[in-house]
Amino acid sequence: MRLLGRERRGRVHQSERLPVFLHRLGELGVLLFLLGFNLALGVVAVVREACIAISATGHVRNVEQLVTDLLKVERLASQVRQQPIRV
Repeated sequence: MRLLGRERRGRVHQSERLPVFLHRLGELGVLLFLLGFNLALGVVAVVREACIAISATGHVRNVEQLVTDLLKVERLASQVRQQPIRV
């Protein structure tokens, strides 16, 4: 990113410090807003996926059941990898 003439070499004239500070503060505010918006979208996505999972199975699964299912999938994947490929 190219710096403005007044911001080169990290030096800003005394009379321009406040506008530069406010400009940077505005950029920070936009970044924080986007970060919050992204976080909110992530939460919505997680809730949506949970709703899909619940509606597909018909009931809520607890963490222990999910871990058991994950271990079962890993075990089956390992068995598939160990089988020779038939042509």
